[in-house]
Amino acid sequence: VVYDASAGMVNVSERRGGFIFTTVVPYPFFPKIVNLNRDHIVTKDVEALTLGYTSPIKDRTGKDLQFIYLARTTARSGLLGKPLYVAFNRTFPPGAFSGPPETVAALVAGRFRTAYKDKDPEVKEGTTRIVVVGNAELADDDFIKAPENGKFLLNAVDYLAEDESLISIRSKQVKTRPIKKVSAGLEKVIRYATILLPPVIVVFGGMVIWGLRRSRRVQL
Repeated sequence: VVYDASAGMVNVSERRGGFIFTTVVPYPFFPKIVNLNRDHIVTKDVEALTLGYTSPIKDRTGKDLQFIYLARTTARSGLLGKPLYVAFNRTFPPGAFSGPPETVAALVAGRFRTAYKDKDPEVKEGTTRIVVVGNAELADDDFIKAPENGKFLLNAVDYLAEDESLISIRSKQVKTRPIKKVSAGLEKVIRYATILLPPVIVVFGGMVIWGLRRSRRVQL
């Protein structure tokens, strides 16, 4: 199973005392794929894909087939083998997010060999296109709601149907704008600033107002 530091966000509920708190946390096993093939019409204008528990795709094509990657994980990713421990609070050892990038969506095109060896001919005439994704749940309700997942799926269908005109029209829709990842130090500064700065501003503003009112009273 692929995991990535570029991750989708999930809601996690936690009981503390008599209360239940829900927080939004990044979940590496729901990778947010931003490393897309910008030279292919299917993914050229797709900003990101959100996949869940996806497997890597390896190129084992022969001489009659062409393998083109459509989506890859980032360099800060990895592979988890069995046993598959995918808890939300899982910790990763040092170096776990060291890559290399893994292909999670690809296009295979060319002359395919039939799976039935007794058929004639064994190699089909003409060119066939197949889009392969590491997890079929991309089309499920939980993942198709992700803004760009639906666009990718429709683009793939149009491309396989050789109707690429709709892809260029669809790419003109409103796009997502993913937030850029910041360093851990800057993230900590921003977090404490959002917590401490508002009350400091309120206290400072109150002191200024109190000082102005006091000076007016002295003048009177």
